[in-house]
Amino acid sequence: MTKINGERIALLEAENAVRRTVGTMVRALDEGDWQVARECLSQKCTGSARVEGGRRAELRGAEALLAAAEGLTHEREGRGIRTTHVLGEMLVKWNGRQAQLYTFQTAYLYSVADIAAPKSRSGSHGRYSLEQENGTWKVVAFDIDRVWAEGEPY
Repeated sequence: MTKINGERIALLEAENAVRRTVGTMVRALDEGDWQVARECLSQKCTGSARVEGGRRAELRGAEALLAAAEGLTHEREGRGIRTTHVLGEMLVKWNGRQAQLYTFQTAYLYSVADIAAPKSRSGSHGRYSLEQENGTWKVVAFDIDRVWAEGEPY
């Protein structure tokens, strides 16, 4: 194998690992698997999201992010509501040893009694920054901007 082919393979493997980290984190948050979500986050992770009314919510630190996600999940589950996110195409850009992942994501909120009829859905631009920590890609920051929403407010 030539050096160029080896470098290309290494880049493809890293790009796949970055995509897998974000996808795993989002799925774990949807499923309430806090341990798996925690493994995808850097301890120093910061998160920002534009929510209802254009307000921006910001959290600093993996534990604060997970506590907020867990609280929201429990509140929704108490009303019989679940969330599923579908990630669109993921574009990865490199900045030295850091990666930026951009995607469009659709969130569905649905009743556990009727998963075929979402109560609401929304679309957002997602931007994720990742770094390697001890050889594993971790999310160090994310920013979500809701673009559209329809259905019952959540």
